[in-house]
Amino acid sequence: WHTVTCDQELFLMTRVRTLDLTEAERMMACFAFSACREIPLWEAVVIPYLSSPVSPEFFAPGSPFRERLVEYRRQGHKLHTRAFNCYPPRGAGGDAFVDFIADRHEQFARIGVAAFEVVRRGGDLFDTLDTLFRSFPRVGPTMSKVLLVTTHLWYPHLDILATGCEVGDGANRAFKFLFPRKDVTARRRHYLNRLH
Repeated sequence: WHTVTCDQELFLMTRVRTLDLTEAERMMACFAFSACREIPLWEAVVIPYLSSPVSPEFFAPGSPFRERLVEYRRQGHKLHTRAFNCYPPRGAGGDAFVDFIADRHEQFARIGVAAFEVVRRGGDLFDTLDTLFRSFPRVGPTMSKVLLVTTHLWYPHLDILATGCEVGDGANRAFKFLFPRKDVTARRRHYLNRLH
């Protein structure tokens, strides 16, 4: 069995994973969701309109998605979860925030397309995926971890996180509960060695 760790992962597994799309399209959508992780937005603006064939262009400038996003924001709805910060660049506040979120969806859809190809090929998935995720603009270690966990949950049989997953001290108790056989002390020692 596998543990889905939050409402957003549950949404991915119960709503996005079950869409009538190809496996590659579902994974692309899964990653696009991570651009905002705002479930009500996706239920209103994305899910009803996703149908095969679908590609990152679904989220591109001038797309109906962008028009729906503008209207959704105009109605006073949130465009991004409060579960984590997305740190928009300078000038992406106010009305420009809609474009930032839409661009982020398109970028994350492209990450999903690339990740699907990596998973399909196999190999050392943890390091390869982590490197891939961090190669995209504005994807740092924290967002890479989110995407690694999502990919691990999406394909549990691949054991992507079998060798561990760096987590901060705030996640130690949860990590120890979910993975009781992993040594938290050894992980801390590993982090200290990386700092030297």
